[in-house]
Amino acid sequence: FFGAGMLGTALALSLGSLPLLYFFYGVIGGIGLGVGYITPVSTLVKYFPNHRGFATGLAIMGFGFAALIAGPVMQQLTARFGLTQNFLILGTVYMVLIGASSLYLKPPVKTVAQVAAASRRTGTASDVKALGATASEAMHTWQFGALWWIFFVNITCGIGLLAVASPMAQEVVGMDAAQAASMVGIIGLLN
Repeated sequence: FFGAGMLGTALALSLGSLPLLYFFYGVIGGIGLGVGYITPVSTLVKYFPNHRGFATGLAIMGFGFAALIAGPVMQQLTARFGLTQNFLILGTVYMVLIGASSLYLKPPVKTVAQVAAASRRTGTASDVKALGATASEAMHTWQFGALWWIFFVNITCGIGLLAVASPMAQEVVGMDAAQAASMVGIIGLLN
């Protein structure tokens, strides 16, 4: 989805189509970004059941750190090849990298001892129920709605800031395009 969103964005730019841009960059690319973000994080925490928050934090830091690298690379590609070619190159590279990475992404193998210990801990079906709600039940609580809203606002504000940070740094502070791209990467890292 993410690679297809990038390639579709190149098509939308070459055709000058705003609806296609929204569809490919926003919808298709957004689905790919969300799935590509949560899948490795949810797998990673299974490797560190006693340090789930720390493992999640490190994975999310890696996601932000990527902006430090991608920002200047995208700036150079756009300057050298143009915006449409930038999306073609990145779409192809991302499809290869994400496809290759997916080949080794798998949950940890449970040992016989771990399975036996889990069986002793959970016991009956009512004991399992006491450990937490199902996904459907959780989605119908006010807490889920509140958390969803917090994430929505937080991410929207973050994306809004990142979208204007480079032009703002160039116009207000007088940075050149490469410096502004690096600054956006640093914001991503610190995020």
